Amino acid sequence: LGDLLDVEGANGQSVPYLGYVELSITFPNEFVGSDINVNTLALVIPPLRSETQEQVLIGTNTLDALYAD
Repeated sequence: LGDLLDVEGANGQSVPYLGYVELSITFPNEFVGSDINVNTLALVIPPLRSETQEQVLIGTNTLDALYAD
């Protein structure tokens, strides 16, 4: 997968990742004024520090849905 997609962060540095997952994220009414559900892909990233749970990274394209109206 790493040969197919090079991911670059906002700072211009390469973003390492282990794979990706499809997610359905709900932004609650208290956060954006109405419940908004977004289907998106997220990158599974290597552990930062000593975290025990897998971590995912969503892109700004996921947040674009919040400003669509």
